[in-house]
Amino acid sequence: MKRFFLSALVAAVGFAGTATAQNEADVWILHGINGTDLGAAEEFLVDIQLNDAPLLAAVPFRARTDAYELAPGTYNVKISAADLNNPYSQPPVIDVDVTFAADGNYTVMAHLAEDGAVTASVFEHNLGAAAFGQSRVGVHHTAAAPAVDAFVNGVLTLGSSFSVPGVSNGLQAEADIFFGFWNIALNAAGTQTTVFQSPTRFLGFNKYFGLYFVGTLANGTFEPLLYTYPIQG
Repeated sequence: MKRFFLSALVAAVGFAGTATAQNEADVWILHGINGTDLGAAEEFLVDIQLNDAPLLAAVPFRARTDAYELAPGTYNVKISAADLNNPYSQPPVIDVDVTFAADGNYTVMAHLAEDGAVTASVFEHNLGAAAFGQSRVGVHHTAAAPAVDAFVNGVLTLGSSFSVPGVSNGLQAEADIFFGFWNIALNAAGTQTTVFQSPTRFLGFNKYFGLYFVGTLANGTFEPLLYTYPIQG
């Protein structure tokens, strides 16, 4: 897995110098806000700062970084609308402190809250070894929508279908699956009303599949974003 080793940034923001490769946290940053929902261009470029030091400029919607290896501790993340002529100059739309534990695996994600406001969530992923022939799927509710019941359905696969009721904005649900063909349906929580049905697609083994639902139904921007993470061990 490609990683950014932030030697210059270490000095700039004062990362702890005692951590080793064995106890650092792996941290991804994901931009999950469609600018259309804010009256802006869909790509909605943003600038990202970590502990007030420049980190990434002009990051577009749907972009996820490679993993950063960070010493355990608490960090401040600021995300602002990008200014191509003067990066990092705009006031932050997200200003949040996040804490990472040793050996943890996290995604820090900018997305919409249930009421459509801009927010951020930190998701910790279980990237521990999966059983032979299996992978892990994580379903993340990061859309401007009420709670949903998630149904993960196997098609021509050894695995059984499963459901997770009442997944609300900012929460995730994880489960191990056998490789094969799968789809996901979302119902409004506690009802039989399906608000989303994904196409069936093949999911291989020994990977973590992170599925993030973003956008709004009202604006026609609701969509799933799918990313893979490495299973360890």
